This record gives sequence, C-alpha cells and structure tokens, in this order.
Amino acid sequence: MKTTQQQAKQILTSVKSLRNELNKWLDSLEKNTTRLVDSVLTKIEKQLDYELQTCHALTNQMAQLSYIITTKRAINGVVAFCK
Repeated sequence: MKTTQQQAKQILTSVKSLRNELNKWLDSLEKNTTRLVDSVLTKIEKQLDYELQTCHALTNQMAQLSYIITTKRAINGVVAFCK
C-alpha cells in the first residue's frame, strides 16, 4: 500500500502533466486564433482599400461631371443634358 506522501507526489505529478498538456493546447489555440484573426483583418483591410479607391474614383467622376454640366449649361443651355 502506498503512503500518503507517495500518493501526494503521484497526484502532484499528474497535475503537472495535465497542466503542461493544457498549456500546449492553449498555446495552439492562441496561435490558430491569432492566425485566423490576422487573416480576417487582412481581408477586411483589402476590401476597405478597394471601397476607398472606388469612392475616390466616383468622387472624381462626379466632380468632372459637375464641371462639364456647369460649363456646358453656361454655354449651350439644356443641350448639356442631352449629350
């Protein structure tokens, strides 16, 4: 029969082993989560960049159109809206 001290040492060893295994799982979870979050953030950043470029292009087109309409209206009246 084991003594109380031997049982305590065995329990302590088991707890340390379980703790080490849990730490490995947590490290793996953290790495995978970080990788996934980085991937999602990269995709969002690319989408935002694309949307921003589109907005800039549309703003420039609207400015050009406004200038053309204003200029042609001053020169040709309603004809500017028919072209």
